[in-house]
Amino acid sequence: MFVSFSLAPKTTEDLPQELGRLVSLEAKKYGLNHAIVVNAHNSLTEIIDTDEYVAVLQVAASLCLQKVASLPTFPFKVGSATVYTKEFSLKQGMGAGGITAVAFEVDNQKTVYAVIDGNNLISGFREKILASLASLGFDQSEVSQPTLTRLAL
Repeated sequence: MFVSFSLAPKTTEDLPQELGRLVSLEAKKYGLNHAIVVNAHNSLTEIIDTDEYVAVLQVAASLCLQKVASLPTFPFKVGSATVYTKEFSLKQGMGAGGITAVAFEVDNQKTVYAVIDGNNLISGFREKILASLASLGFDQSEVSQPTLTRLAL
């Protein structure tokens, strides 16, 4: 089970690690024994207190987990690629990890999770990337500059 948290277009800065632990425990209630919880870090406007959103995100995650656990499973395809940009460097906020996309196809639905090695996105840029990915034929997508908050095995 993979959960990526975002408050976009509001600032998605450091969410409490407690949230990852709570979601991992909730996942186990639904028979999902392996959980990866990621803080997307995909929008930066003003500094906000993200602690006030923990309860809302926990409820949203619980509802999603409940729905996912009730869905049928299908075989899937997965592929990934990484690009290391020459145009952008640490000075412009791009880390050495570049940009990685992981694409999934399950039951004719195509999804991509794009990860940018940087430190937050300017508010609104995430939405431009998502629109671009949709124009390429992806049904669902997300873009992230993640901090892994919890990995439960």
